[in-house]
Amino acid sequence: VSEQYAQGLGPTVRGLRDLLAIQASHRIEKMHFATTDAPEFPSVFSAVGRRRWVVVGMESHVCVFQTVRGLLDLGVQVFVPDDAVVSRSASNRARGLALMAGMGATLTSTETVVFDALHIAGTADFKALSKRIR
Repeated sequence: VSEQYAQGLGPTVRGLRDLLAIQASHRIEKMHFATTDAPEFPSVFSAVGRRRWVVVGMESHVCVFQTVRGLLDLGVQVFVPDDAVVSRSASNRARGLALMAGMGATLTSTETVVFDALHIAGTADFKALSKRIR
């Protein structure tokens, strides 16, 4: 999880922080638009060790776009749920999504990401998550 200029813009809202239960070592307070350009990112990237990344966030045409570009440059597969990114204007959101798709990110939806990760219905995780995304 990255936070853009938390001192000035404020931290991630408590409810989301609690839901994500992010380890302190996997949280980056950044000034760079691209999370991948933050000095702490290489150690987080190595610690997480994922070849597939899901990127969500604010300002799809700036921070989300630049982070996706940085991840693609690192050779990982990137998924962007289009219902989980925003910008201050619809045109900037659309522009950001188009740029990311053009670079090779896979545009998807939150529901697709969640059910792809679950693989099976009927489990306790399925029941809990399906209630949250409806």
